[in-house]
Amino acid sequence: MIALGLLLVPGFAPAVVPFSPPLCVLLQSEEDPEALRQMKERAMKEGEAERMRASRTLESKEREAEAAAAASSAAAAALAAATALSLDVTPNLAVAGSPVLLTIGRFETGDAARIPVVPNNVVLLARDGTETRLDPRTPQKPAAPDPGAPGQVRRSFDIGPAVANLTPGLVQVYYDQNGVRAGPKQVLVFREAKDVDPDTADLRNLAAILETDKGSMLVELYPDKAPKTVRNFVRLVVRKFYDGMPFHRVKKNAFIQTGEGKPYPFEEKVPAEFNAVAHRKGILAMGRRDDPNSATCHFFIVHGSHLAYLDQGYAGENAYPTTAFGQVHARDFSILDTLASVPVGPNPERPDNGAETKPVQPPVIRRVALVEKIGPVTASAVPPGIPAARPAPVPPARGVRPTPNPRERTLEVKTKAEEDGGGEEDVRKKQGRP
Repeated sequence: MIALGLLLVPGFAPAVVPFSPPLCVLLQSEEDPEALRQMKERAMKEGEAERMRASRTLESKEREAEAAAAASSAAAAALAAATALSLDVTPNLAVAGSPVLLTIGRFETGDAARIPVVPNNVVLLARDGTETRLDPRTPQKPAAPDPGAPGQVRRSFDIGPAVANLTPGLVQVYYDQNGVRAGPKQVLVFREAKDVDPDTADLRNLAAILETDKGSMLVELYPDKAPKTVRNFVRLVVRKFYDGMPFHRVKKNAFIQTGEGKPYPFEEKVPAEFNAVAHRKGILAMGRRDDPNSATCHFFIVHGSHLAYLDQGYAGENAYPTTAFGQVHARDFSILDTLASVPVGPNPERPDNGAETKPVQPPVIRRVALVEKIGPVTASAVPPGIPAARPAPVPPARGVRPTPNPRERTLEVKTKAEEDGGGEEDVRKKQGRP
């Protein structure tokens, strides 16, 4: 039924308009109470449905807020646990298959104490991008307390077997706690060169690791500059000649020297191969007597900034060139510094012009390992900014002493020998030459 009404608006003509059915119902409510009742019931149902929808929305938001708070709390706990961790990897230079100890330290208070330190949270990231987690069954190793962090709980794991299965190169070590990572620490891993024949091996593919009781040092060899010297060194390493040998001579701000204590196993001495490598920090060079072709097994590692008098082409009166044949990688200079900083005392066998050069407790080479080169890691061991020495003259023939100024050199030796009552070899020792 459509109801009509008269609409009167001042200034306009009267108009007849229809009312909508709901308004008609209201107008007819006194005559139709059932329609009014049904309308009220529908309104109540619609209101109740709206209230239920609003309640469900509110409950959903509350649940989301609770989940977010829980996640935030877990993340905060993980962050607290992870940031409370300290990681240490020893050594940071290793031969694949040898032990590599990861020590994790933590002050176990607050949220951190509730989260255990477990090996399967240790993540190893290899050079090729491969990520590996430590086996959860990895046994824990005894860990000595850190004297600098009293009260810290320390746990250690041998990650050596896991590292050995990765691509050789730089490995990043993290501790992952619910997605929050502590670290990284780094370990440089090399694959040991097996079954090396020192007489036929391609020396360009080899490097060496000197493992000492003070740490390990990576050595790049220079077969292109001193092939006979490098091959002699490789022969000695294959025989394990240097394993267990001390650095018997430490001359402060100059060099550390080894090679004493075992008889040289070969008859032939190593001929001089003087070259253009400057004797700067980290350089390995052969020790010798006054005969330039008298080198055998003694070698030294330069610790001073530049021992110019050992360079080929040096024109000073104390010039004493030696054969440089390798270089400690700059990343391991801290180990070299430690070796060179040991206490020393007088050395009656080698006066060295009064310098104290005999270590009170000599540092020891535990072993020397030949390893396979891994591309750019050993491509440039010399730190940038170090200039090369001048071009090398032709090495002298056997039995001929190299002397930039023969007259001054002869007079100097003769005078000192006469004064000291000793021979030329005694003068060399007193002057502190290798």
